[in-house]
Amino acid sequence: MEPLSGAGSVIAVIQLASCIAKILGDYINDVKIAKRDILDLQQEIDGLAGVLRKLNTLLDRSNSEKFNSSNALLDDVKECSSTLEILKTKINSEMAGITMKRWGLRALKWPLKRTEVDETIKRIERYKSLFTLALQLDQTRSIDHIEERILSGRLQTAKGAAFDSYENQHQECLPGTRIELLRDIEEWMQLAHGKCIFWLNGMAGTGKSTISRTVARILKEKRLLGASFFFKRGEEDRSNAKRLFPTLIEQLVTSIPQLIPYIQKAIKNNNNISEKVLKEQFDTLLLQPLLEVKQGPTATVAIVIDALDECEQEDDIRLILQLLPQVQRSTSVRLRFLLTSRPELPIRLGFKDIANDYQHFVLHETPKPVIERDISLFLHHRLSQIRQEFSRRGSEIPLDWPGDDNVAALVKMSVPLFIFAATVCRIFEDPQWHPADSLNEILSHQSDNSRLDGTYLPVLNRLLINQNGHLIESQDQVVEIDKIAVCCKEELWSAELQTLEGHSGTVWSLAFSPDGQVLASGSYDSTINFWDPITGELQQTIKGHSDLVRSLAFSADGKVLASCSDDRTIKLWNPTTGELQQTLEGHLDSVCSLSFSQDKPVLASGSNDKTIKLWDFTTGKLWQTLEGHSNWVNCLAFSPDGKVLASGSDDRTIKLWNTTTGELQKTLEGHSNWINSLAFSPHGQVLASGSADRTIKLWDPITGKVKQSLTGHSDSLNSLAFSRNGRVLASASNDMTIKLWDTTTGCLQRTLKGHLNWVNALTFSPDSEVLASCSADRTIKLWDTTMSKLQQTWEGHSGTVWSLVFSFDGQMLASGSDDKMIKLWDPTTGELQQTLKGHSDWVNCLAFSPDSKVLASGSDDRTIKLWDPLIGKLKHTLTVGRVVNDLEFSKDSPHLITDLGAFCAQYQYARNASELSKISVEVSILGRQWG
Repeated sequence: MEPLSGAGSVIAVIQLASCIAKILGDYINDVKIAKRDILDLQQEIDGLAGVLRKLNTLLDRSNSEKFNSSNALLDDVKECSSTLEILKTKINSEMAGITMKRWGLRALKWPLKRTEVDETIKRIERYKSLFTLALQLDQTRSIDHIEERILSGRLQTAKGAAFDSYENQHQECLPGTRIELLRDIEEWMQLAHGKCIFWLNGMAGTGKSTISRTVARILKEKRLLGASFFFKRGEEDRSNAKRLFPTLIEQLVTSIPQLIPYIQKAIKNNNNISEKVLKEQFDTLLLQPLLEVKQGPTATVAIVIDALDECEQEDDIRLILQLLPQVQRSTSVRLRFLLTSRPELPIRLGFKDIANDYQHFVLHETPKPVIERDISLFLHHRLSQIRQEFSRRGSEIPLDWPGDDNVAALVKMSVPLFIFAATVCRIFEDPQWHPADSLNEILSHQSDNSRLDGTYLPVLNRLLINQNGHLIESQDQVVEIDKIAVCCKEELWSAELQTLEGHSGTVWSLAFSPDGQVLASGSYDSTINFWDPITGELQQTIKGHSDLVRSLAFSADGKVLASCSDDRTIKLWNPTTGELQQTLEGHLDSVCSLSFSQDKPVLASGSNDKTIKLWDFTTGKLWQTLEGHSNWVNCLAFSPDGKVLASGSDDRTIKLWNTTTGELQKTLEGHSNWINSLAFSPHGQVLASGSADRTIKLWDPITGKVKQSLTGHSDSLNSLAFSRNGRVLASASNDMTIKLWDTTTGCLQRTLKGHLNWVNALTFSPDSEVLASCSADRTIKLWDTTMSKLQQTWEGHSGTVWSLVFSFDGQMLASGSDDKMIKLWDPTTGELQQTLKGHSDWVNCLAFSPDSKVLASGSDDRTIKLWDPLIGKLKHTLTVGRVVNDLEFSKDSPHLITDLGAFCAQYQYARNASELSKISVEVSILGRQWG
């Protein structure tokens, strides 16, 4: 094919893709229900356009004749164009029917089914693969050329620094372990506006390098890995940063070939670039080439840098951290850096300088149950391998060795150090000792007071028993070294070793409880630790401050611990449970000192803002300046006493309103995507929110602070419901599952599977013995919450079921669907009692009045309808002019609150069955202060 004709065809398809992307953008602004479908399709269209732009650049070159399969490529371009034309016709037909949009209304309806979206995405992915393959044929020649330059010595690289080099061929994470962390890293990679750096830090032995290798391998399989560099202390090329950037560039050009001409130019202009200072290497080899690259949609590429703390020059570490965020200036390539290290001071200081450019995960602060689970999985796997190996050798070892109790003991000794579990397994597999003998030796140390002894003495003892003369000589050396350690240790209280393991930063403050049973410590790492002062055992770690904890103080009765911080806040905690009770805000600078009055409920605080403030710590009232929502309101929830209304929005915030005055009380921020669901606990002390960011947050509605963040769902959250006693929170997601959470611990109790599509809504029966769920699979399922078993599946709707609600007396369950109907069910028998017809579009939301005698429904037909659920008759239709997405009756007034405004539903009831048809319902608009 002629280059011009090929380029012309590609340009036409690019223009077509751009047109479709614009149409999809209009849908995103005006359609709520199918946002996920639209976003998925838009992402694929953008990706296709990016590949086509690269292909067009290639065809315009003078060397485009290098393609051997040009005719086939042109056929693929034509086929792609045909597919896009069909798609444009389908989605444009609905757009053409809309003549105007008033007041930002969602006036459009998405015309494609999910199956059609999936099929289109599949075809687009095929075209992208075909065009990418064509690009790679040409890029291979350029890569070979630059590799020749590199091999000729112009770039000096570090041998063995890549994750998959011979020197790094160590174990990766066992399947089923580290799942939460790996998911967090994956989500960080996918966020278009996420932080540039993910800092994974942890104490020695917590498994950082194992995680790095695992992540690097996963990213490579997904073609997202650009480069990797594993520092190693003592290795000439890997213990310093001199060859860091040349080594990364050598690998990066394979993933981003567009960098090649600019790097070639840089090398040509500066033959000795590998000998230059770090900043010049970074600017010349990485930053400037990145800024020169011009391409389509931004591509995401990851670089993994492991064990940064093993870079010997501390100044280099801080400089590296200052340089890396500069790559965010590129508009064509989105570089992401996964960095791992111990939490050492130079690194912490370096990250403090770039506080807005990274997110972090602290391995040694992973919840203990998660660490125990992962180490248990690892031990069971490795011990099974060891048992099989010894059996193959003919050694006698019981099939059930070492037994569940012994594995549990090893897990307890290991936590939180994976390295201990791995070292123990290496001892077990040594053929010079029988595993049973080694196990007995190791378990004999599980009661050691010193954590150091319990970890390393059993290993050293095994290594130094019945060995040859060379090792006996080594034993003498170990004894000499140990003498030095003992000289230092004898003056120390044994618990101090454990205390030092608790915080990852300088300890700034200490406070004993009045009864002396608890010692609290506050640290530079922003955490507070509670210790048993007798044994030195760490009882719990609490988090909440975002900067160093300056001072701590217990109340006179010991029931409240106050902490103050450089984050300008004072926090009041329950020292027994570790729960955050209040956050006191008002100071304009670091809060440095605290003091409780001994006879009054008064807490005094002193600050660098030159003020002293006196607080009533029993109330902790704080008046704030708050603002309204800036985007759609998706969900509403009343507090149990009816005094507070919570609203969640596409603007990613939750707002708390005074239902009496309509005054905005608080705005809660923390989610990184739309808020889709809200629920108050029965006692009103917890507000749960579910978001499209796949997380659930439990808020203290008084302080507006997050008490816990629950992760586990792999897709957007749609609905939340508390059990009657508030101890269980149920969540429904687009991942087709329902999860039950312990609201006290935040632990996942159960995952209920059975739906074949998105789970859209949840509701508990009044006695909480039954949980009902509805789904896009057109079914309603009832679950036994005691046994976590599926009881019944109801079918009747011909479309997706979007809303589900129990009457307050528990006698009815109502469901609303995009089949435009409402169905009333007997929740005991599953019998369909009534089908309510009247809406002309999807039924989005339902709500029973507190006495269960009125059912309200909101629809895409822009009406709210009030029904008598006993006889199934429509009593009133209120035309509101906008799609209704959420509504709820106030529990102590005749107000019906919707996402459009508040309405007063005045209704009276007949006294006998013969008068049922005479029920009158009058509705008047009260206002829209929450819309």
